[in-house]
Amino acid sequence: GEFTLDFTATAPAPPDCPSELTQVTPLNNGALTLYTEVVVSPTSDSESILCVRLESDSESWVGFGISPTGLMFGANSILGLPEYGSVMKFNSTLDVTKQGPFAPMEDDHQTLMNTKVTQEDGKTVVSFSKYLKEEGENEILAEGENTFLWAVGSSNAPGYHAARG
Repeated sequence: GEFTLDFTATAPAPPDCPSELTQVTPLNNGALTLYTEVVVSPTSDSESILCVRLESDSESWVGFGISPTGLMFGANSILGLPEYGSVMKFNSTLDVTKQGPFAPMEDDHQTLMNTKVTQEDGKTVVSFSKYLKEEGENEILAEGENTFLWAVGSSNAPGYHAARG
């Protein structure tokens, strides 16, 4: 007999972050700790992700930047904003008159996964995962040296950083 099947193509799901991130980097004289893990997708380079958790010894916003030059301007930044309960991608901008030194990326670039920002006992924890390669953004290399930036605020309200590196 004859029959038909109606197929629907689905995109592969990105890999999951492991429960424990094994790359540990103390920053800000130990007041900020960065935990990371690169998870390479078995199906596609474009599906590989970077898993990040930042633990700060202060209750404030926390920032993470991808910057091949090591400079803030031109960096793609990810800010954990406890005041808004959000973790979002921002571009640095020289036009500080309109919206400060950061402008939220367009909605189609807000592709972070597993985002979370929490505060407890005077500490802030920000976690997220991000694709290594995204169009129009600085690439993160799965192997080799990457240059990142970090910053912590003096409060939960977005503003000038109390410490950076």
